[in-house]
Amino acid sequence: MQALAKQVQEMRQQYDQEMREMKQSYETRLTEMEQRLKSTEAAAASADKTAAEAQQTAKQASEQPVQTASAPAAAGAFNPAISLILNGAFAKMAKEPASWNVPGFATGDEAQPISRGFSIGETELDISANVDNKLYGQATIAFQNDNTLAVEEAYIQSLSLPYGFIAKGGRFFSDIGYLNKFHAHAWDFYDAPLPYQVFLNTQYNDDGVQLKWQAPTGAMMLEFGGEGFLGSSFPASGAVNQGIGSYSAFAKAGGDINASNSIIAGVSQLWTNAENRSSNDDSLLFTGRTNMTIFDIVYKWAPNGDPSRTNFKLQSEFFLVHNAGTYNNEPYDGNPTGWYVQGIYQFAPRWSAGLRYDALSPAAVPSSLAGTQLDGLGQTPRRYSGMLQYTTSEFGRFRLQYIRDDSYGGAGGNQYVLQYTVSLGPHGAHAY
Repeated sequence: MQALAKQVQEMRQQYDQEMREMKQSYETRLTEMEQRLKSTEAAAASADKTAAEAQQTAKQASEQPVQTASAPAAAGAFNPAISLILNGAFAKMAKEPASWNVPGFATGDEAQPISRGFSIGETELDISANVDNKLYGQATIAFQNDNTLAVEEAYIQSLSLPYGFIAKGGRFFSDIGYLNKFHAHAWDFYDAPLPYQVFLNTQYNDDGVQLKWQAPTGAMMLEFGGEGFLGSSFPASGAVNQGIGSYSAFAKAGGDINASNSIIAGVSQLWTNAENRSSNDDSLLFTGRTNMTIFDIVYKWAPNGDPSRTNFKLQSEFFLVHNAGTYNNEPYDGNPTGWYVQGIYQFAPRWSAGLRYDALSPAAVPSSLAGTQLDGLGQTPRRYSGMLQYTTSEFGRFRLQYIRDDSYGGAGGNQYVLQYTVSLGPHGAHAY
């Protein structure tokens, strides 16, 4: 009996020991599970915070003004986008380029005809980046045919001004007209239209400031802007008026007509002052004011808004110019005009063709200036151009262009240009 009681007691002690060990094991496992749960909750909270911060960053980025082609928002703040544009050509023409001048117009030194034979055209080095969340910067260096370097653009631009305002300062292409703000490699033809060549010395850029306002109109684009420049570029000359010799103002409006069609139109004004401005005729010096009004319109068609396979663009600008002052101390008051219209049709994913017509109307001249370069001799300078283009990708292009040039008097001259344009490195898309 005592032996049985002892055995029962031992069994009870063993049972109590096993229960204590089991309880301790359960408590240990429960503690571990609680620690894991806390770690999981902390990780989830951290992930939610990171997601909220990313969402806030994306919202702030979406609220920043849309950048133009010359200001790609994707450029890294610490890794600037660098691209080199190669833009070479071979040209054959009937007339000697050295004899080119447009009757009735005293043009700037960059209003030159196409170079005969082989040339590298205008090769450009482009560097751009977001400086921070407030500023964007860009510089474009052009290598020209005469083996010289030119700073085409070097500016900073705001990224976060309120109420749709965008500010720019430095050297840049003005937003007057439509074509002026595009670099040469983005043109639809090898050369600029006649009005740009004679009135703006091919393109108008200068040192100055710009302020634009984009109205919050939803699908419709409505933009107003103004600029103040040093006044060192043709048609201005010399920084008169205490270092601000040129002003401009512009307004643009447009948007989608439907899923396949869109249109944009604008009007611009450029006011410049000149003091002893030289031209392609060294014997003529102009002192006075040039006021220029430009009307532009661009229509685009792409099936359901997809331009990858086929699309069409119709583009036109009209220039109304008023020159008032003196040529070689002889009073002069003239109102020359000019215009062009062009259409570009992409008929296959890599192929497109285009036609362009550009013309000028010289102003009447006083008898004291008869026989000078300003005397149009009753002529209407004009040109007819056609082109066929093949793109290897968004980075490469070959273009064949034919020009019937009746712009510089006498019988017209036939010109043929074979051009290549390639982009080495990232280059932002261009604006509408």
